[in-house]
Amino acid sequence: MSTFLRSITTTVLCVIVAPVIHGSEPSKSSNPPTSSTVETKQVSEISLLTVGAIDPESLRSLDKAFSPRQPQPTRFALPADVAISAVDGGTWEDLPDGSRLWRLRIHAPNATDLNFGFKRYRLPPGATLHIISEADGFHQGPYTSDHNKDHGELWTAVVPGDRAVIEVFASTGAAFEPEIELGRIGRGYRDLFQRGEDADKRGVCNINAVCPQGDPWRDQIRSVARYTISGAFLCTGTLVIDQPGSLTPYFLSAAHCGVDVSNDHTVVAYWNHQTDDCATFNDPNLSENQSGSTFRASYAASDVLLIEFDSQPAASANVFYAGWDARPQTP
Repeated sequence: MSTFLRSITTTVLCVIVAPVIHGSEPSKSSNPPTSSTVETKQVSEISLLTVGAIDPESLRSLDKAFSPRQPQPTRFALPADVAISAVDGGTWEDLPDGSRLWRLRIHAPNATDLNFGFKRYRLPPGATLHIISEADGFHQGPYTSDHNKDHGELWTAVVPGDRAVIEVFASTGAAFEPEIELGRIGRGYRDLFQRGEDADKRGVCNINAVCPQGDPWRDQIRSVARYTISGAFLCTGTLVIDQPGSLTPYFLSAAHCGVDVSNDHTVVAYWNHQTDDCATFNDPNLSENQSGSTFRASYAASDVLLIEFDSQPAASANVFYAGWDARPQTP
């Protein structure tokens, strides 16, 4: 094993306190969708894509009955692969100021939440993409030209319910046509916005981060994120500081989560995921999130994974970069 991997392996065992350091580069903001601020066509007039229904209870039962020999990430959604673009599907609409709106409705019967993987994503400056829940208007985005990557894909955060609207706004005089092709729909079945079914997983040693017992660890709690892979699996990890203190967003997790060079770009991380209520798992925060990462290292023997996020967490997330100690001793 290389010296680099040896040091990373030790890091897993020796995470310690570091000074509070905030992220400074926001990855996205909470600006609302265009359809909520100007008069547009009714949702019922937009093209609808319906994918296969799922049975959340049966899927949870199957997962519970499956006992792998090795640790694995938790599956939370059943993917449906599709191929629909802004050229051959959806509904375009001209707006009074000369800008345009493209929308596509998605219905995945019985899904508790939805997420999306775009196998082609390239927006011109000034364009935005939002994902909107039909159930209550909750939205993720805007995703912008800042999210254009060399690999050409985008993976989005979850919205509640089994119906959603994908919305692309193209400003007047855009440099080029938005290039959007939807490739995967993640049909959630663990209800990430409620999490009632996860309550029975708690042991006597599992305490919600918002409870008083967490008070001595408020800084460290802010370094932890829950993240999804390929729109189907869940894991957690810790934001860690590097030795020069450069604020490079390195994220330490577990090798068994299965992130590698083939799927690192599908990672979506959620900060401050804890609920507001010490006693329950209801209504966790899923609004503070970011998409995309680069695989850096892993070592299965000590179950360690290191990735680097595509951007620093938003300043509004108030994250903490955890420290580490590579000396061969127990902290």
